[in-house]
Amino acid sequence: LQFDQYLGEMYMDINVYDNNITIINRSFISPISNIARNYYQFLITDSSYIDNQWCYKMSFRPKRTGDLTFEGEMWVHDTTYAIKSIKGTIAADANINYIQDFYFEQNFDMVEKEVWMLTDETMFANINVTQKSALYGVFVRKYSSRKKFIINKPHPDKFYISNSTVEMADSAKLRDEAYWIA
Repeated sequence: LQFDQYLGEMYMDINVYDNNITIINRSFISPISNIARNYYQFLITDSSYIDNQWCYKMSFRPKRTGDLTFEGEMWVHDTTYAIKSIKGTIAADANINYIQDFYFEQNFDMVEKEVWMLTDETMFANINVTQKSALYGVFVRKYSSRKKFIINKPHPDKFYISNSTVEMADSAKLRDEAYWIA
């Protein structure tokens, strides 16, 4: 892969509800996959109200070395079994070329009765590349936030058609810091 492809991977969407999560063309087993119990050890380590919702904190780690898995923790809602939040890193012995460290964090909120949406996520990667015995590295961080969800109100068909996954309005570069805080 080219270096810019690694950077492009930071704009990927990690969906922990998928059975497999692809990172840098490698397929990792999600900690909430249908087959997660074959790959992970789970421990309930806490329980608490979070945003007036009773949740259980579960830690997860790989059962075996060498599997493409994660280590981390998640808070699970007691009634819907939805993920309230999840934090994870690539398991220490998972070998991905050039990636020294990869961390992700996602937070979900119930936006309607039993409808959970990803509200913010953070990703971090430490990428090191050697060229002619020189070491080059970069720390890559991504943060995204989602708000003001509209549920079950359709848009016209042209709204859903796009040639790119990220669209930036012309006015986006004209906004001051105060605008982005809101």
